[in-house]
Amino acid sequence: MNRALAAALAVFVFTLAPPARGLSRTLRAVIAGLEVAQPRMTKATRKHYAEIIRKEAIDHSFDPLTLIAIVHFESGFNPGLIHANPPREYSVGLSQINVLAMHRSCREDLSSDACGARIAALMDGAYNLKVAAALITANREHCRRRTGKPALFARWLSAFQGYDRRPGVTCNQRRDRRGRWRDLPVPSQTARVIRYRRSLLRALRRRGLA
Repeated sequence: MNRALAAALAVFVFTLAPPARGLSRTLRAVIAGLEVAQPRMTKATRKHYAEIIRKEAIDHSFDPLTLIAIVHFESGFNPGLIHANPPREYSVGLSQINVLAMHRSCREDLSSDACGARIAALMDGAYNLKVAAALITANREHCRRRTGKPALFARWLSAFQGYDRRPGVTCNQRRDRRGRWRDLPVPSQTARVIRYRRSLLRALRRRGLA
């Protein structure tokens, strides 16, 4: 994620943006999706996360299964997971939010109290899910604004996952010689989230929940 995009996303995520009217699945369906994705999760945690994911999905206009699929591969639903590769990456929590991209205090001093507070907040599963939901909307808007093309799943998800770090690439697209945005092959990590969301949907259909 480049510095300009990170700054724009941080402003969006940590300010109160009016929610959009969005998609919905029943709470029972979201709970079932979480059960498939992480069967070892306690029933209480599963219900808690399901309530948050369902509400955020409605507010930010995405399918709850999308966020479940993202978190499944990012952390396996481990809220305390940290992947450290400074100075480029220090990713935290359920959806592996990169604090070095999102927060100036962490870029300036990863060991500072201010950065420590950000990291602690993101290790709270509920808060991390809310940040991830806001980032979905922010990346969609970024893709539409920068390319003038629809924010298709593979486009915004690749940006969410950090693939915009590639030179000249925005939302898995690059300009051709005429200046037109052209899609690149979908990154493998992006493709597997898309495939997994489809598998979750099939699982819900077998249970009569989709």
